[in-house]
Amino acid sequence: MEIQEIADADDLYRRIHPSQVKEGRPTSAAFRAKELSVDLARLTTVLQCLSGYALHGLASITTAHARSLGQDVIHDPLEANPAHALVKGTKTCSTAKKLARSAKWEVLPPNG
Repeated sequence: MEIQEIADADDLYRRIHPSQVKEGRPTSAAFRAKELSVDLARLTTVLQCLSGYALHGLASITTAHARSLGQDVIHDPLEANPAHALVKGTKTCSTAKKLARSAKWEVLPPNG
């Protein structure tokens, strides 16, 4: 699989479990992992991202915003998911909150 360059303008999809939703918004808990698993939006679809994850919603963040917070964004294709990417870097509580606040819903989780 060919590694794709990820531009600042690229959107990144992140699955959000209902337990990571508060007052209709993703919480910072959804964005705390040092190697945060995301999908490069231009290489996938909303339906593909949510396939097998019926309880999850889908939110998007921009690569530019993640990078502005000191995060590296790299394409990390998997055999079963060529759109897979990672947002790598230490995520302080403040960083995770900023990522969560910038997230836009693509699909709300059921009962979210």
